[in-house]
Amino acid sequence: MTSIQQIESTDGTWLFLAPIRNLHIGKAVNFEFTVNRVTFIDVSRLAKRRKRYGFKYPISEIKKRYKGILDKFFLEEKTFATLRLTGKGKDLKQRFINQINDELSILSLSQLGYSRRSHNTSPVLSKEKTLGHRSSLMFNLTADISYHPNEVVGKIGSLTLDENWKNFQKKLFFYNLLKIISSKTKVAPKWRNDITNAAILAGQSQSGQDIPQCFLWNMIALETLLTQGDDKYSEKLPERTEAFIGWAKDWKVENFEAKIKDIYQKRCLFVHTGQRDHIGIADILFSDDLLLNVLNNIVRHPSIFGSKGKLIQFSEKVRAEHLLGIKTKVQPKTLQLLRPRYTEKDLEKI
Repeated sequence: MTSIQQIESTDGTWLFLAPIRNLHIGKAVNFEFTVNRVTFIDVSRLAKRRKRYGFKYPISEIKKRYKGILDKFFLEEKTFATLRLTGKGKDLKQRFINQINDELSILSLSQLGYSRRSHNTSPVLSKEKTLGHRSSLMFNLTADISYHPNEVVGKIGSLTLDENWKNFQKKLFFYNLLKIISSKTKVAPKWRNDITNAAILAGQSQSGQDIPQCFLWNMIALETLLTQGDDKYSEKLPERTEAFIGWAKDWKVENFEAKIKDIYQKRCLFVHTGQRDHIGIADILFSDDLLLNVLNNIVRHPSIFGSKGKLIQFSEKVRAEHLLGIKTKVQPKTLQLLRPRYTEKDLEKI
C-alpha cells in the first residue's frame, strides 16, 4: 500500500478540492465563479462539470474509493473551491490553502459598498471559522440588579452571488478589479501586484470583526495603492486621494483632508505604540469610503492609471492645476464620488 508520505512526494499536476463555508454561488453566475486561479462551484454542478475542473473519474467513483471517509465531505457545504497546481504534493498543500484564502478575501471585498458591515459575512475554507457562543453575568452593584448575556460570536449568514450581487458589482469596481488581477486588463506587473495585495487586505477588513485590525487593513490597502517608499505618507495620502475625489463639493464641505490626516495619525499610534482605544467604527467607515472611491476610480480607468507612476503623475498634475487656480484638464469627467449613507445602527457594531 502506498503511504501518505509517498503520495505527497510525487511530482505532477495536483487538483485541490475543498468545501467553502458562508458562500453561495447562484444561477446568476451560472453556479460557478472564478476570481483569478480558483473556481468556486455550487456542489449541485460539481458532478456534471467535473471534467472541466480536471477530474478524471466521476464524483460517484471518487466517493466509492473513499467509502465511509467522504460521506460528509460532499454534504457539509453547498460550495466547493477547486484549483490546479504543478509540483510535489507536500510542497503545494500550503500554496493551495493560501491561494484559496487570498481569493476568498478578494470575494469578500465585493461587500464593500454592497452591504452594511454589520451584515457582512466571512467566506472561509471548510470549518476554519465557525460561529461561537459567549455567555457571561453582569451585575449592577449600585442598583443591585443583574442579567445574563448570551451572544452568538462570529459572522452570520453567507455571501450570495445572485442577480442582485451581480448587477451591483457590474456597476461598480469589482468586475473591473478582477480583470486586472487576472491579467485580462493590461497594467504594469508591479502595479497589478499592488492592486491584488490591496484587494486582499481590504477584503480581510470587510470580513473581519476586530475594529482596530479592520481599520489597519484598510489603511495599509490605501497606502499600497497611493504611496511609495520615500513618500511622507501623512501628506501624500490626502494629496493623492484629492486627485480622485477633490473635485466634489463634499471634499471641502466635510473637510476630507483633515479627516484623512486624522485617521493616518490613529494608524501610526496603533502601529507604533499599540494604542487601540482611539480607533472607532466611524474611522473604519470613513476608510471604507476612501477605499471604495480610490479602487473604483483606479480600476475603471486602466489606461490612465496603468501603473503607480502614472497615478502619481496624475496626482501631481491635478495639484499643479489647483495651485495655479486653473480649471482642470487632467481629471476625466468619468471620475465618481460614491457616498454610502450610514445610520446610528451602523456605528454600533461591525
